[in-house]
This record gives sequence, structure tokens and C-alpha cells, in this order.
Amino acid sequence: MLILSFVPIFLGLGFLQIVLGAWLVTVGFTAVQAGLLISAQGIAVVITSIPLGVISDIYGRKQLLILENLAGAIALLVFALTTNFLYLISASVALGFAEGASVTTWNALLADLTSNSNRNRVFSLSFIMINVTTGIGLVLPGAFPALQSLTGVTNNTLHRETILGLGMASSISPLMFYILRKHHRETHNPGRRWSGL
Repeated sequence: MLILSFVPIFLGLGFLQIVLGAWLVTVGFTAVQAGLLISAQGIAVVITSIPLGVISDIYGRKQLLILENLAGAIALLVFALTTNFLYLISASVALGFAEGASVTTWNALLADLTSNSNRNRVFSLSFIMINVTTGIGLVLPGAFPALQSLTGVTNNTLHRETILGLGMASSISPLMFYILRKHHRETHNPGRRWSGL
């Protein structure tokens, strides 16, 4: 169940890769602006990954993953609701933060919660979930031409409503994660460092 709580976020991240790379330039953004949005996300991942991994080692993983889920959901909603470039840059940075926290903290949390007997199975399920849901998000726009012809909805509206739906679904992820981990008490261990890497 814990692994499934991250499905909406990874669907949204996969879909947003297409949005940033292809769709934004069709609605008035320049290729340079689209490139800056992609770069802002990538730079934020690189800058935040190591510090967030260290923070999760020292202070625990639960709160950081809840914050990561919230940041990802809010960023998706920003992409759905505005075309203001400064807001979109901020949302890209928030997505980079979310991805950086996820990359360094998620696997470390799974390692903390599993034993040698079930670790391989849990990590395999996590890897499958991440790749399948991100892949579905990537190919989702391939269905849009058929949906447009069936419904008469414009390409712009279809993209925005999909991002909005994914953002709203992603906002459930931090709540699900919190409920599933509510009774789990992490120990704060200043001596435990770098395992998130």
C-alpha cells in the first residue's frame, strides 16, 4: 500500500516531461522558456539530492517524504492553473526538490522498513511501480488525438485538465503516506549519515 501511495506523483512526473518538452511550445512559450523550465527542475534535483539525503539520515524520512509529496502535488496544480512563467519556474524548482527528496529518501525508507527476507521483493515492486507509472504518464498524451476527436475538447483544455486531475490525485498521496506511516516512530540519529545516498 505504501508503494501505491506514490502512484499519482509518478504519473504526474511522467506526463509533465511531455508537457515541458512538447506541449508548452504549442501554447505560446518559446523553446528557450521550455528549456529553462526543464533545466530548473534538473538543477534543483542535483542541488537538493545530497543535502536532502543527509537530512533524511539525521532527522528521519517520513516528514521529508510527506513534504516531497506536497511539493510535487502543488507544482502540478501550478502547471494546470497558470501560464505565468515565474510561477512555472517556481513549480519546476519545487518538482526538482520533490524528485531530489524522493531519489534519496524513498529507497532509504524501504531499506529501513524491510528485512533481508523481503527486501528484494519490496524493491522490485517499487522499481516496477515507478517505471510503469512514469511510463504511463509519458505515453498518456498519445491518446489525446483520439480523445479530441471523440469529445471535441481542444488540445490545450485536454492537457490542462489532465494536469489538474493528476495534481488533485497527487494531493492525496501525502495524506495516504501519512495515514500509512502514522504510528511509525522514527529515531533521530545524528550519527546515521549518508545512507540516503
